[in-house]
Amino acid sequence: MMASRVAWLVFFVLCSSRLASAQSASCPIDAKRIELTGLGEACAETRSDVCESCVCFLAEAILDAGYDFASLDLNACALENISVLLANGATIAGFLRVYACPQTRPNCLSPPTPTPTPMMGLESPPTSVSPPTPPIPTEWLRGGSNTNGSGVYLEAFGAIDPTNETVAGDSGSKAQIAFGAGLGSAIALFILCGVLYHRYRMFVAPKLRMKYAHLLNPCQYPLSLELRNCTCGNLEKLILQDINFCVRNGQLVGILGPSGCGKTTLLNAIVHGDMVTKGSVTICGEKVDVKRHRIAFVPQKNGLIHHLSVFETIYFAARLRLPWFFDDVKERTNRVIHELGLENVADAYIGATLSGGELRRTCIAAELICDPEILILDEPASGLDAHAAKNVFSTLRNLARDKEKAVVVSVHQPSRRILMNFDVVLLLGPTGRMLWNGSPHDLDDILSHIGMEPPLGVSTAEWLLDIACEKEVQFLEKVTAYEKLRSTSKTCETIVRPNLMIPVRETVNASSIITQFHLLTWRSCITAFRDRRVLISHWIIPILIGILLGALTQASDDLEGFQNRMGAVFFLLTFFALSAMTFIDIINVERPVIVQQIRSQYYHQEVYFISKLLSDWFLLRVCPTVLSVSAFYFLMGLRDSFSAFMTFLGLVLLFVFVQSSTCAVMAFSSKSTAAATLANTVVLLTTAVFAGYLINIKRLPTGSGWVAFFSPFFYAWGGCLASEMKGGPYLFNAVFGSSSVEVPVSGQTYLNVIGVEFDDVERNFIGIVLLLLGLIVIGLITLRFRVKFAQRE
Repeated sequence: MMASRVAWLVFFVLCSSRLASAQSASCPIDAKRIELTGLGEACAETRSDVCESCVCFLAEAILDAGYDFASLDLNACALENISVLLANGATIAGFLRVYACPQTRPNCLSPPTPTPTPMMGLESPPTSVSPPTPPIPTEWLRGGSNTNGSGVYLEAFGAIDPTNETVAGDSGSKAQIAFGAGLGSAIALFILCGVLYHRYRMFVAPKLRMKYAHLLNPCQYPLSLELRNCTCGNLEKLILQDINFCVRNGQLVGILGPSGCGKTTLLNAIVHGDMVTKGSVTICGEKVDVKRHRIAFVPQKNGLIHHLSVFETIYFAARLRLPWFFDDVKERTNRVIHELGLENVADAYIGATLSGGELRRTCIAAELICDPEILILDEPASGLDAHAAKNVFSTLRNLARDKEKAVVVSVHQPSRRILMNFDVVLLLGPTGRMLWNGSPHDLDDILSHIGMEPPLGVSTAEWLLDIACEKEVQFLEKVTAYEKLRSTSKTCETIVRPNLMIPVRETVNASSIITQFHLLTWRSCITAFRDRRVLISHWIIPILIGILLGALTQASDDLEGFQNRMGAVFFLLTFFALSAMTFIDIINVERPVIVQQIRSQYYHQEVYFISKLLSDWFLLRVCPTVLSVSAFYFLMGLRDSFSAFMTFLGLVLLFVFVQSSTCAVMAFSSKSTAAATLANTVVLLTTAVFAGYLINIKRLPTGSGWVAFFSPFFYAWGGCLASEMKGGPYLFNAVFGSSSVEVPVSGQTYLNVIGVEFDDVERNFIGIVLLLLGLIVIGLITLRFRVKFAQRE
């Protein structure tokens, strides 16, 4: 069984070795018209005179069919009609026997015909002077020697066609010089533009600071945030129903209610306008526009990057949210840190030893840095003990009174001490209706007048939640009747600010795209450098893999060497594809923070995506890949050519970029790291199948070959081999039974078997670049949808 497989492989390669010369010729004969009865007997392996009988039989059959035997290209005819020959009794073993025959002319062909094309190892009659062996181009040879060790005229075997190889010459040198000059000019122009832009910013910054000086010391003015008949939800479920209340600057407002009553939805309606289907939310009579008004939002979960310090977190927020021409960002940062009592932990990392209260105050400080008019917080005391919660609410109380901020807070179950810090309390019921709003100091009197006093030992806040869950309708009716009796008005007069007092547009999205890109890249690099385990593993392991793989495999110029090339390159690409999946976890760790910051208009989502990709590429991918490929390439002994090495390295780097981009798309497509990793693994394995290594591309089912053009393995693996196998000559060596077959062939011969061509290198470069650009576009679209539907998570 094994012998038959080897025989088929040998025969296929022998036939493929003649394709270079056969492709240019055509066979004018129709093999079906030739009488081939007895071919199997004439070309039998066991015949002692098989060399003469086989060729003579074919020559006579061709002449009998009326064809001019002397003018035929027998190589082309044999290849085009090989299936017909096998169907008429010929065997692979017989062909191998004929191939090994002496290169003499059979007697049956005398008198000699005009120089027939050799077939199956048979040559023209020997002359007294052997034809000289043509020189092999130096760039084919790894050792630089221009000698043919086999002493065989390789072109006579149809194995190597020098016209198919690209000879490096003056044109190549000129192209390389032109490319280097163009690249150098582009870099110099980029640096010059950067210097000019920096000088321009330095020139206009003082003028902008004078123009917008009122933003540095904003004036105090009356402020009103008002909700009128605000309804949130859809036809299937109404989360909030007809909410009416107002907030003025200097007030601390608490929103109470049982779980699921719509507290977070109400805050999102104020900040982002989420799910508002009826009514309006206005500030000083103007519709809320988060891109125009200065509203700060602190979500329930801490939106902080663990590897940044407290100072860096606040400073980062300031640089993004304040106009770029402000020159007192550090002073503002230190001032906010002092106001919130964070001096002792200013240099501590977020993920280190900070307490829950310190984390919440850091979140508040990051929002206060841009001096917002309204501060919205979603359950700031969640997960804190009583003392830490008291300190947080004391801080918020001071912000409202001393800084004249309008502070709105949702709170689940406050203590009486915290409850009395509020100026206004809004109570929501389980159905999303507003049951009551007013001063907490009036609660005891109201509950007493309506006959619903809290039981002995039960706090007022706790009793309110019990009433909201169990006596919602009864409480609402009694409170409504009591307010009518008292003629209490809960509406607030709309306060319209003079036009001159409206903050300019720079107060939100103040930073330029260049500043955003710079800061986001800086943050990504800082977090990567401080996560030493990730950094070390991404640098050390690829280098070790490159050294180990290069030392274990040798690129010899024979069949075993070709197998080593195919397997080692495929293994190296697979390793880089698998290692890129760490990018999924890196993104998912900070994804909630990113989504919240994008929704709060810290930066554009496109800027974040590009900066995150580039920081991952150049910090965790490029340098380790270059070092790993260098060790692998030279230890394995691949082509000793600078252009070949750069081609190999360029394809591998593009492949790594594609895999990193694919992981980014998967990470933003699913909020589950496990689901994203599984999806990426499925895509990786599917595209690996269509590379040409696991399954021969030529043997794919009809209609499925197009998938290969979406496979980065197809471009990178095929391109690397096409560039590498331009060297030669190579020796095809195989053992058939007790005989050893050794045939010198070109690199194209091997590549024909796996469906790769020399000319595919340029096409593969273009294909993988287009694939990379397509993935970046898909990633941007995916991130946009993730941010858009963030409120549904």
